[in-house]
Amino acid sequence: MNKNLNLIEQKPRSVSKSQWKRIHDLKNKIEKIESQITKLSKDKKALFEKTQSMIAETEINYCKCLKGVIIELIRFIPYKSLSDNRLDALLIWINDLKNNITSNPFNIGEQSVQLDDVIEFQAEAIKARFEKFGIDPKVTLNPTLDLHSQINNLLKILQETLKEEYEQDLPLLSKEQWVALLTNPDLRDNLFSDPFFKPDPNYIEERNELGEFEFDMQELLSIVDALENELEKQEKNDFFSSQEEQIDFDFDFDFNTDEENDFAQQNQESSQAEKLLDNDEINKLYRQLAHKFHPDKLADSEDKTQYMDLMKQLASAKKAKDFHIIIELAMQYLPQISLTLSDNTFRLMEESLAKKLVECQQTLANQKYEMTAEGLVWTKFHAKTQKQTEKNIEEHNLYLKRSIAELYHLFFSKQQTIKGLNTLLDEFINKKYSIG
Repeated sequence: MNKNLNLIEQKPRSVSKSQWKRIHDLKNKIEKIESQITKLSKDKKALFEKTQSMIAETEINYCKCLKGVIIELIRFIPYKSLSDNRLDALLIWINDLKNNITSNPFNIGEQSVQLDDVIEFQAEAIKARFEKFGIDPKVTLNPTLDLHSQINNLLKILQETLKEEYEQDLPLLSKEQWVALLTNPDLRDNLFSDPFFKPDPNYIEERNELGEFEFDMQELLSIVDALENELEKQEKNDFFSSQEEQIDFDFDFDFNTDEENDFAQQNQESSQAEKLLDNDEINKLYRQLAHKFHPDKLADSEDKTQYMDLMKQLASAKKAKDFHIIIELAMQYLPQISLTLSDNTFRLMEESLAKKLVECQQTLANQKYEMTAEGLVWTKFHAKTQKQTEKNIEEHNLYLKRSIAELYHLFFSKQQTIKGLNTLLDEFINKKYSIG
């Protein structure tokens, strides 16, 4: 029979057996989950190492192939026959391929594929396109982002913000009017009074089926330029505001947010729990354990070594105010009479163990889906049986080899032309073709 259960059964009548049973059950659940956490961690590491031995070489070759494709795609950026729409699609495609490389859990070590030279090459290609078309952008574009989508997202956020602010439907506005609202915040206060925003009786919807406005590159650059000027103006205002805030005004207002109040309450509860952990009964258990584990009381050298380890564990628990360890040691090593505790201490023990159980359950759940290399491999390949897991790995390996062959055929078996690329980009835009 379990030693702790023996202790429970030996408790004097003054102690409730059900109280000790609840404590014991909670500790058993915690130990079980902690054991699952440890096992899962070992299993994930083992699966990662196994998968690495099976497909790491193919994964690196795949990353090298993707890098080659990116370089080929960047080569077309300065082409005049590449429309702005297709340029946006091309940049999205390049960004997706980059993400496939940087997020690959096996793209590590000396053989890993790096992208610093690719990013520099891409920046030069975009600069060459601007110079070729006589455009002098006053902003530094991030070539990995889709500028068209960014502007439309800002417009959608602005629309929702204004709806909430005015608490009514907004007038039907043209692309020009929305851009004016985005780039000039002062206009937003006069949305319903400024003649510029007067509804057009012949209004025609300018958004596409995705609810987005179409912009050419010149329009996008003009919007970015206006946004940067507005940002610079706000920064200047913020600077002068910060200078004013240095003046010491003695206002006695409470500006605490709900989050700050919750945090203060949690600190108060934590302080109360700390005081309860210092109660006389827990301290009494500590003293009794310290007395029992004192090495000088033992003659046997092996027992001395064991008790020295126990004494270190006890001292660490005391320093960390971890009463769980103290109770665990007490349940294992002290006579039953030493564990006669008050109802208040039992309540504290039960609440604290219940909280720790929830934390362990959350840790286990998070560990199953954590975004680490081992976590990604576990999520993608792990199955109920080892045979199915190995099959998943082998199928992925074949998929990578097929993808390498397909990309090689598209870009390296013969030189890709701008006409062929435009066809691929149109398919990409229409979501009829899965690439990379």
